[in-house]
Amino acid sequence: MRGQKPKLDNVVPMKADQTAPVPEAPGWMSAEGRDVWDRLAPVLAAKRRLDPAYEDPFAIY
Repeated sequence: MRGQKPKLDNVVPMKADQTAPVPEAPGWMSAEGRDVWDRLAPVLAAKRRLDPAYEDPFAIY
């Protein structure tokens, strides 16, 4: 490519490179529910589908 090579300090990271925080499972969940939470919550958080408004319905499910 022609032109000046990009500098690393002005490169914007892609959204896929950013990690989303995974919330802790609610304290009232059973052991089996916590196993499912630990397995699925990171996947949903990475896809930006586990907003705080959806944590309780996901836990109840």
